[in-house]
Formats: sequence, C-alpha cells, structure tokens
Amino acid sequence: MKNLRDRLVACFTTVFPTLTPDTAVTASADTVAQWDSAHHILLRMVLEEEFKLRISEEVLANIDSFDGVEKYVSQLCKAA
Repeated sequence: MKNLRDRLVACFTTVFPTLTPDTAVTASADTVAQWDSAHHILLRMVLEEEFKLRISEEVLANIDSFDGVEKYVSQLCKAA
C-alpha cells in the first residue's frame, strides 16, 4: 500500500502532469505555472477522491502548496 506522500505525489502529478515526483513535493502556487483557480479546484477533487474526505472552501483557500496539503491531509488521516 502506498504511503501518504506517495499518494499525494500521485494526486499532484495527475493534476499537474509536468511535475515529476521530485518536483511535486516542492510544488506551490508560486512555482507551478499551471496552478490557477481551475487547477486548484481540480486538485481538491482529486484529493477528495483519493483520500475519501471533504475539503471545505475555507480550508482550500489557505492551501497553496504540496507541504500545506500534506500537513492538512495528514491531520485528517490521524483524526480518522
């Protein structure tokens, strides 16, 4: 079974196909040219499907990097 980071990398590389596994872990809205509002919503949808969770609009507005997503999803997975 894949670990959390591997699953997140798969989500990011699905939404942003120009990323490699190495560049996905450092990705942010500032470093990924394609990261616009549409891709932000797509990332949310992919994450929700992969992790079977719901990400609120308020939370989503404050998450704009792989690191931020990893911290958020990690907290949710620990709470479950």
